[in-house]
Amino acid sequence: MRMLKRHLTTIDDVEIEICLDAEGRKFVRHQLYWSIAHGNKNPHPVHNAVIQNLNIMANNRVQTIRWAGHSFRFETVCFDDGMEVETVLLPLKMFEDFIRFQAQNYRGEPPDNERTRLGAWLESRSLEDL
Repeated sequence: MRMLKRHLTTIDDVEIEICLDAEGRKFVRHQLYWSIAHGNKNPHPVHNAVIQNLNIMANNRVQTIRWAGHSFRFETVCFDDGMEVETVLLPLKMFEDFIRFQAQNYRGEPPDNERTRLGAWLESRSLEDL
């Protein structure tokens, strides 16, 4: 089981949870990505094809090849406050690339939602700085 610390912040009315492991690496849980991209805070691992959809994003959708072949897996993590969850951890930079793609994937006038607000914020900044 992996132990993580977490930090909550809000950017343009979007609540972000950044997780930090013992080596100082930053992650975001797939539930946050799914909530922003699909409006579902607790996707079902099988019915929502979580691993398959993350693979499609990493291998076929985002412009960078940096994430091609990344291995996604469910794991149990425990936070410093005692909360234990099963999740897929996305590297923070990957999450940013996924949100940028989601925010730009509109025809016509994009709606004002969490995806577009956070995507616009990420155009000139990074969550790494928080």
